[in-house]
Amino acid sequence: MAMLSSYFKNDNYTIAHNKSGKTIVTDTPVEYGGEGKSFSSTDLLVASLANCIFTSIDKILEREGIAKEEIFIDAGKSLLQNLKRLESISLTIKTPLKLNETQTKKIMNAINICPVYKCLKDGTDIVINFEKSNK
Repeated sequence: MAMLSSYFKNDNYTIAHNKSGKTIVTDTPVEYGGEGKSFSSTDLLVASLANCIFTSIDKILEREGIAKEEIFIDAGKSLLQNLKRLESISLTIKTPLKLNETQTKKIMNAINICPVYKCLKDGTDIVINFEKSNK
């Protein structure tokens, strides 16, 4: 059985998660003429990277015995017009967690082995910043 189904109906692109029945209605990227009424395919790609990073961070915090608090990721993207592809992704990870230098390095190393990051890194410029926040 397929994991996902995508379909076009009534001017909407829809992705269905077959196991849960949850759906996401998407739009063409604004950069390519979309209306910005919903996530675009490239927005979802950036969101997949952010979610993969959350998973990596979660595993490190668990192994380090660090209580999980709020973590935020602000994301941006740039698309190339002439090649119709993702040029760059910028992510800023913000958290009030008090991490030492070694723990911060472990998190950054874990990000670099995230499967989505590994798929994107050779064709897309990915900039990741890590900031301490004050909640």
